[in-house]
Amino acid sequence: MAEKTARARSFQAMASMNKVMVPLEGKRSVTPLTAGAVITGGLAAFNLEKFGRVDSQTLDILVHDDNSGDIVGGLLGHRSLGLFFLDPFYLPEALRNGGLGSRIIRLAEDEARRRGCTAACVYTVTFQAPGFYERHG
Repeated sequence: MAEKTARARSFQAMASMNKVMVPLEGKRSVTPLTAGAVITGGLAAFNLEKFGRVDSQTLDILVHDDNSGDIVGGLLGHRSLGLFFLDPFYLPEALRNGGLGSRIIRLAEDEARRRGCTAACVYTVTFQAPGFYERHG
């Protein structure tokens, strides 16, 4: 009983960090850095088995600092089965409202079309630049 209570507390502590990690007995959890690789790799293997091919490509548009070369923002996306998925998109405040965001969206859409996409999916919430996304369809 004490072991179940300790696991429940451990689960609650992990859930409170905005990442829900369900511990499995006798298994080590993967780190958040490798979680994406495990999940996308598993899905790719499943799709290959069921669909006969893996149809997913990364489609990222990155913004680099002119001086340091560091990534300061951009759009992370991918295309799969004729769909373009716009995942996170971020620009620092200093780079907003000057047309860069619109340019990035155009570049991503043009590349998605070139790769055969006919539709796009965007995930956002109401406080994250709704007008920007509405202007860009």
